[in-house]
Amino acid sequence: MEVKVCKNCRRLFNHINGPDLCQECMKLLPKEEEGRVNIRLNSGLSRLLVEEEEKYIKIKEYITIYPNATIVQIADANGVTPSKIFEWIREDRLEFSEESKEVWFTCMKCGTKIKSGRYCAQCRGK
Repeated sequence: MEVKVCKNCRRLFNHINGPDLCQECMKLLPKEEEGRVNIRLNSGLSRLLVEEEEKYIKIKEYITIYPNATIVQIADANGVTPSKIFEWIREDRLEFSEESKEVWFTCMKCGTKIKSGRYCAQCRGK
């Protein structure tokens, strides 16, 4: 756990995983099961965060349609930088498919191959 600054409200909070948002701002994000929600209606999120979340939803849909696409292909097709995609992967919001094992990450503690996040399930449990 580390202390971070919320991207939306700029308050300090204890970050465990996921986007760099405090608990209050996390409640403002659309739920995964709601699908393609117009998050512009949610006035509690900053304009930049709304745009970022719309891009995230677009990328998630693209990955569902093209599960074997590379990071560069995903970035080019959706107008997002590869570093932003890597950020979402490290935040555990996106993950690689089983077919794309050559681009998996490694656990920052033990070196095991992982599909998303910073740590494998075993190291996360410790």
